[in-house]
Amino acid sequence: MRSKKASPYATRRLNNGLSIVTKYWNVTRDEILSKSRHRHIINARHSLRYYLFMSEDITAIEVGYLTNGDHSSAIHSKKMFETYCEYEPAYKNLKSIFMGEVQYPHKVGMRVRLEDILVSGLPIRDKRLKIEQLYEDR
Repeated sequence: MRSKKASPYATRRLNNGLSIVTKYWNVTRDEILSKSRHRHIINARHSLRYYLFMSEDITAIEVGYLTNGDHSSAIHSKKMFETYCEYEPAYKNLKSIFMGEVQYPHKVGMRVRLEDILVSGLPIRDKRLKIEQLYEDR
């Protein structure tokens, strides 16, 4: 029996994939790596497994191990992702992001922008003007 251990390359690839997929599907790392069967989590899990399969250096056994599944669930996820890409715009867009054709538009929330203004070294008058402008642009 083979030992269950992932290569350093596969682990780095997993972390890269998780950063993309968690932002895109708005789920947490723990949710993706859990056994949950909620649709939005399954979408993220299929996407992550497909991303790992894009690298030909990672085997199905390793993909299954990294995502808390087995090799057959990893192969199924890859097939489902490819099928969904034909019909679902969300999957097509994510595949474009994986291929590097499209950059993921990272949205910055209002709270983050306010915090950036408040902790900046600007004088109070400039901070006030920037905050007013931020609320006018909404």
